[in-house]
Amino acid sequence: MTRATMDDGARRWPAGNHRVPYWIYTDPGIYRREQERIFRGPTWSYVGLECEIPRPGNYKRTNIGDRSVIVVRDDTGGISVLVDRCAHRGVQLCQQDKGTVTEFMCPYHQWTYDLKGNLLGIPFQRGVKGKGGMPDGFALADHGLPALRVHARHGAIFATM
Repeated sequence: MTRATMDDGARRWPAGNHRVPYWIYTDPGIYRREQERIFRGPTWSYVGLECEIPRPGNYKRTNIGDRSVIVVRDDTGGISVLVDRCAHRGVQLCQQDKGTVTEFMCPYHQWTYDLKGNLLGIPFQRGVKGKGGMPDGFALADHGLPALRVHARHGAIFATM
């Protein structure tokens, strides 16, 4: 396949099966399908080792495909894998790759979550002096972080969306 063939938008597989054409690695449609079918599908992804988060509050940040996730040991000793995006405006919660916390707080609007991803509170939920705030029907329980299914086996942690 010539350079001109690759650049002109043609999507042809070269003769034989001994070479993978460059466009396979750069095609946005293929990338989206890989993310959806592999990483956001039913596949289990390795996210860490239990020994990396030995105590409650220990966490590490990693990725499943192009999505950042937090692997955290909760207060009961369980392991949670949470999507690393605030439920309010989608800001990444963790600014460090690993550490120890008692809660996760969004750096943008300070929405605060426990180690299982439950929303604990938000500033000015009732507004200020009767102005602003969240609607009357707003329930903290409805706005937690998306939690993935988790399974630990022989010290390795796996998660699936």
